[in-house]
Amino acid sequence: MEHGLHNNVLCSQQFNEFKESFSNYWSICGYWYEQRNITKTKFQSFPLSDGFRKGDVIIIWRANENNIKLGDTLVFQGNRAQPIIHRVVKIWEQDGQKHYQTKGDHNSASINGQNSEEDITINRIYGKAIAKVPYLGWVKILFVEILALFGIIIER
Repeated sequence: MEHGLHNNVLCSQQFNEFKESFSNYWSICGYWYEQRNITKTKFQSFPLSDGFRKGDVIIIWRANENNIKLGDTLVFQGNRAQPIIHRVVKIWEQDGQKHYQTKGDHNSASINGQNSEEDITINRIYGKAIAKVPYLGWVKILFVEILALFGIIIER
């Protein structure tokens, strides 16, 4: 289970302690999904429903309007330089084009504003996550941190 705290926060709520389990995650964050007719059982059937952690390498595959489904995890361009990787929570069609809304599993809501995740079109999508390799990313993370000890900074 990988729906624990990040900096002692989960879905905008602060915790000193949190027993990591899907049931505990759902008791804190599930209300948002349930308001959108995504039940606990449905969420658990989504790909990567157990989330991911720092250090996991996410395998990305091409995405198109025909292979993106509710619950998929998309990598898309948001309003910052770094892409966002969040879960599809709504799909609709408008003017012959599919639109997607996403939400980070640990966020209290979807991000809004310019280039938000409330209305994403295919031109902003790089791909969708199809698998994860736990811990492999720590090789790069540790390498970058060791270099930083010597004053060598690698921009992300």
